[in-house]
Amino acid sequence: MLEAPITGGNVSLYNETDGEAIYPTPTVAVVGLLEDASTVVPRAFQRAGDTVYLLGETRVELGGSALVKLLHGRVVGRPPAVDLPAEKRLIDFMVAAAQQRVLSSAHDCSEGGLAVAASECCFAGEGPGLGASLELPAGLRDDVLLFAESGARMLVSARAPEAVEALARKHGVPFARLGEVGGEDLALRTLGRTLLDVPVARLNEAWLSLERLMARG
Repeated sequence: MLEAPITGGNVSLYNETDGEAIYPTPTVAVVGLLEDASTVVPRAFQRAGDTVYLLGETRVELGGSALVKLLHGRVVGRPPAVDLPAEKRLIDFMVAAAQQRVLSSAHDCSEGGLAVAASECCFAGEGPGLGASLELPAGLRDDVLLFAESGARMLVSARAPEAVEALARKHGVPFARLGEVGGEDLALRTLGRTLLDVPVARLNEAWLSLERLMARG
């Protein structure tokens, strides 16, 4: 289905760290060939005024997430469903968009959801970058909008929105136009309500603090 060259894999079911069992972790290793390095699409927002899109469909999928563990102290629920046809359509879109140099930036939403992805798009290297003002789609609970980890989704920015929308329609990828890159804050709103409005510098410091904590072990 994905036509991906799988080179190996591993399933950690019984491993331990510091005397405690780790969560079951299946891992698949793949390899790819980038024929033209100049077509690489970076994670971070690049230009103020670029249009930001959410590609793919967000579903009510919070099972097994860090959010559920943080709020309820339990690791429960089904993980996000895997939709291989949707993944393939998104992959085909991203390859075409990169080759045509349509996108300024791109980042997946699978780890922490849209709020985490948007925050990480505001980080440039080791420091804060550009912020964004985004209006999230209506029809879902706030926690789902911000933190659902549904697959086959990307947060992208582009200078030419018409080209992004035409390419998304061609490949059958759902899209929502969220807002624009710019400013020193990340603001996420829905139906006129502010869900998040935080200086990028503060988000970046929290992110770097987590990296430093993990590096210390």
